[in-house]
Amino acid sequence: VAVALTMRAEKRYEATSGVLVTGGAEPQRNAETNLQLLSLPSIAARANEIEPAISQAEFESSISSSQVAESDIIHVSANTASAETAAKAANAYAEAFVAYRKEDHSKIAAGKVSLVQRAVPNGTPVSPKKAKNIGFGALIGIVLGLALTLLLEQMDRRVKREEDLADTTGLSI
Repeated sequence: VAVALTMRAEKRYEATSGVLVTGGAEPQRNAETNLQLLSLPSIAARANEIEPAISQAEFESSISSSQVAESDIIHVSANTASAETAAKAANAYAEAFVAYRKEDHSKIAAGKVSLVQRAVPNGTPVSPKKAKNIGFGALIGIVLGLALTLLLEQMDRRVKREEDLADTTGLSI
């Protein structure tokens, strides 16, 4: 079942852009603010203007952002069914965010913002993970097989050995 489901699963590709956010008195607070700004629908709408082939809804569902450790870099990742589309989406979204921050919204979160890494298409899908899924499926199959065997053995009331006959009837043989 795991093999069949894994082979039928849609391949997903991921690409990541990097945005550098510098300045500000409270770096952690600025990073959190920028991550919240990245989730605004208006950023997805701007990204749709940059890359009209990808709808705003697709941007909203495929984009995720995260801060890189304790740094000033934020990764903007896109997860789509095509490697090229993932790269285009990540780049357009990052560009839209940089443009948004460079406008009148600079007072929202202090600091400068710039695109420091453009996403490139990655030909290797990030999902499904075939080896992991098949290994996990095999493990579940083994556990279920052993559990079923033990259950059937416990439910079997047939007498198979002489000792069992004496135990069952309470009589000596």
